[in-house]
Amino acid sequence: MRSALQKLLTEGLVSQRPYASWEVTGFSAKDAWELYTLRAALEGLAAEIVADAIGRGSLDPAMILRAFEDLKEACSRLDVKQADIADFAFHKIVVSSADHRRLQTQYDRVDAQIQMLIVVGNEVPGAVTRLVGEHQPLLNALLAGDGAAAGSVFRSNVTEAGRDAVERWPHLGEI
Repeated sequence: MRSALQKLLTEGLVSQRPYASWEVTGFSAKDAWELYTLRAALEGLAAEIVADAIGRGSLDPAMILRAFEDLKEACSRLDVKQADIADFAFHKIVVSSADHRRLQTQYDRVDAQIQMLIVVGNEVPGAVTRLVGEHQPLLNALLAGDGAAAGSVFRSNVTEAGRDAVERWPHLGEI
């Protein structure tokens, strides 16, 4: 139990009051913006590395393509829960495909928070019907093999999602 709480503490999902108790950490609009901008930087770097590797032929994009197909399938069924899972899995597979240990370590530290924000972001009415269209340019950029362009597309996508989330924040309240 203690190790699980320590992991949640490291991920920023709980806080500890010394010698007293554990509390679930809330997210303010500022917290969300910070997380989205960090995510944009991390995923942008991963996309650059992955696209360059695909362009050189040193990375088979099959796992990324499969993750995208899983997202398409969940969205076609309008299965919001599976779409949330597939959305996060797509981004996570891009990061892991970069084969960059330090990048992966930093992403792992915030992935639970990222996953939570994806779920909240996808609660907007009609979001599940837009996910494939929003992710297609990400996939296309990776497959084109141009690292700089792919990094830019990923950064823009995540930053825009962050802007939208922060604009809606008064309606969402704290997570």
